[in-house]
Amino acid sequence: KGQDVVVAALNDGRKLSLEQDLADARVKDALTRFFYKEIHRYPVIIPVITMVEGRNSES
Repeated sequence: KGQDVVVAALNDGRKLSLEQDLADARVKDALTRFFYKEIHRYPVIIPVITMVEGRNSES
């Protein structure tokens, strides 16, 4: 369930050409809402996102 929340948050931002800070904030906000809804607690969430650029097939 949590993984689905993260993927949805990042896919929503894909249209906006996400910057690293914005991606971190979107993931943190989405997971905070998810965990509060599931367990009625606010856990500490530290997103670690590694941006991977696509590889050009014409090397």
